[in-house]
Amino acid sequence: MEEFDSGFLSVLAAKAVIDAAKHKESKDIERAIQASLEDLDSPLESTSNGKDAAKAESSRSASKQPRVDSGDDLHDNSSKRARYTRLSIMGSSGSNTEGNNDDLKRYAIEPESITTTVADVHLDKNALEALDALMLSFHDPSAFTFGILANSSPQGVLLYGPPGTGKTLLVRAFAKRTHATTLTLSSADVRSKFVGEGERKIQRIFAYARQHHPCVIFIDEADALFHSRSAQNNSPGHVEDINQFLEEMDGIKSNGSHNPVVIAATNRPFDIDEGILRRLTRRIMIDMPDAAARDHILQIHLRGEKLADDVVVAELVKVTQGYAGSDIKALVYAAAILAVRENLLGTTTGTSLWTWTTAPPMISSGNPRVLNMAHFLRAKQEIRPSPKYDTTTRIQEFHNKFGGITQRVFPVDDIPGPSGKGKGLECM
Repeated sequence: MEEFDSGFLSVLAAKAVIDAAKHKESKDIERAIQASLEDLDSPLESTSNGKDAAKAESSRSASKQPRVDSGDDLHDNSSKRARYTRLSIMGSSGSNTEGNNDDLKRYAIEPESITTTVADVHLDKNALEALDALMLSFHDPSAFTFGILANSSPQGVLLYGPPGTGKTLLVRAFAKRTHATTLTLSSADVRSKFVGEGERKIQRIFAYARQHHPCVIFIDEADALFHSRSAQNNSPGHVEDINQFLEEMDGIKSNGSHNPVVIAATNRPFDIDEGILRRLTRRIMIDMPDAAARDHILQIHLRGEKLADDVVVAELVKVTQGYAGSDIKALVYAAAILAVRENLLGTTTGTSLWTWTTAPPMISSGNPRVLNMAHFLRAKQEIRPSPKYDTTTRIQEFHNKFGGITQRVFPVDDIPGPSGKGKGLECM
């Protein structure tokens, strides 16, 4: 513990040297840091009241005498000094201070650049009503200037459900509709191997979001960042990062009315820390699509495509049983590719562009491709439903325990279970 305290004091001293050198326009900052670390390598005694000044001077003089250390000690001490030096430099550089947030711009998406609209998203009416409550603060901000709404941070949102059900797409549409700046983050964007750096970045992220109000902080794959603090094998700094997020989400040090809306999306809600879960009070399950939902999703992705007379959307709804929204999009895309291939090669199978002895001709007939039922059936052989059944049972258990009651109304009537015969998902 004594070595750690000494090293920590070295960090403070090195930072002071940097600041002093900058004020004096010194060009030899690195040498000053090294000299400071060497001078403070031994444990320091307090000299704030002047009584122990002589003792401290004696300690510093003794530390400069030749000494013999083991190889391990030399390695450990040099590693610590290198790490502390890097930490002190990072903490003092202009690009890493709270006052300079230019590096956070790469996470920001302005609403004008978002092409996804509510017309591109399918949600049942209960999920839409839950999201409407979040939009109120964006569309009627004056209502949040008095009473309980003025003294509280915006409610956080947890979107959860099987993979491919449109959680990320929904956030884009939400940001577009509310005209909010969106900061899109993942665990890798926040975490750092340097102790304390993750906490500082979280502070800067929320400061940036408040400066660009209204703002949404969207955290994808939230279970990677917010997994339980009680879990084994947590990485260094994980607990501190979670605590910093909790403090920022509570808005302890800020004006609650300017706090951002935090939206987290995950396929594994049961892994999220309880403290974070308590702050994400709006919990919306984005479930696997039932027959009516698949029909709507197919209509969305078939916009702009010309269909042959033999294509019956109701039949496509039947053959896509068990498909998530992303699977249906991939199916329609594959069918369109087959139509393009047929236009170019005259067939969907057999002949390959790789067998041409000369470059294939460029064609531009001006006529739109026509998708027929054969294209979809062939595409279905290539595009299979994404595997989901390893987590769907646990998602449903989480939903029944923590999910919003309005999200439990409609059963998913025809999603096959692991055996292929039963109901894989069924809302209560």
